[in-house]
Amino acid sequence: MRNTLRSVMENIEPRRLLSTVTGTVFDDANKNGRQDAGEAGLGARTVFADYNFNGIVDGSDPIAFSDASGNYSLATRASSVSVRVVTRPAEAISLPYGANDIWLSSVNGTVTGKNLGIATTVTSGPSVTGTVFTDANRNGRLDTGEARLAGRTVFADYNFNGRLDAGEASALTDAAGAYSITTRTSNVSLRLALNANESVSLPYGATSIWLSSVSGTVTGKNFGVIR
Repeated sequence: MRNTLRSVMENIEPRRLLSTVTGTVFDDANKNGRQDAGEAGLGARTVFADYNFNGIVDGSDPIAFSDASGNYSLATRASSVSVRVVTRPAEAISLPYGANDIWLSSVNGTVTGKNLGIATTVTSGPSVTGTVFTDANRNGRLDTGEARLAGRTVFADYNFNGRLDAGEASALTDAAGAYSITTRTSNVSLRLALNANESVSLPYGATSIWLSSVSGTVTGKNFGVIR
């Protein structure tokens, strides 16, 4: 019985891992849903398979990050996949026919050419900037020599439930750990999405950065990460 089960799992697992969707995340300047000449790929963008079709990244949803040219490769299950990209404030997903995801009823092997356009919806608004870093000495401050963390999600927790929900502003840190998030003008709880075995390091033991008002650009709102 044990050997039979092992044989079944060995046959299933390779097929699961071979289910892959690839494509490019790009700046859809003319908002037509297609990547045209001159429209650049966008790096450090989060592409995910929305397994429960709720429009946000959940713990069981596989994710992939686009590279510097905007290319991504997402390993996923073999059937019923909704492929999405996480947008930032003042952005919308741009796809043909007004879709906001790429629907695949099945993924057999590698499915290519599944591009995701991103279109800008507004040009300006109140914003918050800062840096996400590894707080090696756990003092809640960014000190000389502490590593900056790229590809981390900072979000405005509008309903104060501690997680990123649809409609909440978010931003990814760049290669230097810096982020810039466009948000509403008041009552903003700014948070960092944490990985397993991590906690946030902020002065006074806080778990979020509270802003009663945001006027223009608020700078220096840094998040330390403790592992």
